[in-house]
Amino acid sequence: MSWVPPVQFERDSRPPYTRRVYLPAYETLDPAALPWAEMRKYPERFPDLHIAKVASARTVVGMDFTPPGEEARRIYVKRSYLRSPLKRLFSRWQPSKEWREFQLALEFRAHGIAVPAPVYYAEASSGHPFPTRYFATEGLGAQWLCAQSHFLSAGDFDEHWDLLALFTRRLHHARLLHADYRADHLFLNREYKGGEADVTAAWTLIDLDGSRTGVAPGQHEVRRVLLQLAESLLPAGLTPSHLRRFLESYDPEGRFQLDPADLHRTAAHRRKLKSLRKPGKKKKS
Repeated sequence: MSWVPPVQFERDSRPPYTRRVYLPAYETLDPAALPWAEMRKYPERFPDLHIAKVASARTVVGMDFTPPGEEARRIYVKRSYLRSPLKRLFSRWQPSKEWREFQLALEFRAHGIAVPAPVYYAEASSGHPFPTRYFATEGLGAQWLCAQSHFLSAGDFDEHWDLLALFTRRLHHARLLHADYRADHLFLNREYKGGEADVTAAWTLIDLDGSRTGVAPGQHEVRRVLLQLAESLLPAGLTPSHLRRFLESYDPEGRFQLDPADLHRTAAHRRKLKSLRKPGKKKKS
């Protein structure tokens, strides 16, 4: 992927950053100044922030940002860093995962998928023992509801389930593959009233890390995607019948020869195995 930013973005290397790419309104955004270590350890001390994800080398936080002369807006900022010496070596020539995610977001949006708009990317080599990357997107609007919450609260797999099947079909026909197709990464537009005419207005995605464009998914990849979705929705009461309905809309031609009972059984087995694993210890930030 090219390092050249789209024409609407500015770029500079203002310290402590060795590279920045941003929409003009985000020139003053300074993610390196956020108290990342404290946010990770004591999230209760930051009631105005949404600590969305904490992993060994990655943190995602939701915050309000006010561009000069404009109203505040909600953004999500991801910070990650490279511990591995080998990855640090390759990073000299290869674009980072966050930069790939930046460009993936632009490509998904070019296909009419309302993923969160990328607004900022930066790299810094000072202030932390490892090379650090920052990637920011605008938050989804209030009309978007997490699929996990919807199906857990609805108590049934209603017409939105059928629209999700059509949305998934639309993604794959457009050669867009999401790498982690779980219910907590899918969002339903609560204001959608359009039936099946435009399913890209009914559903959208977040977290494009590891996703792909330009190549239609094959049978193995489709099965993996649907297993991810099924496993994430088992707590909401997903049944083989629900999966059969999904497949009737997603793959009416039967090209992928998927068995809803097998998908459900395999998803349940995978979930059981994960529940038996001992929780790992998180490394310090």
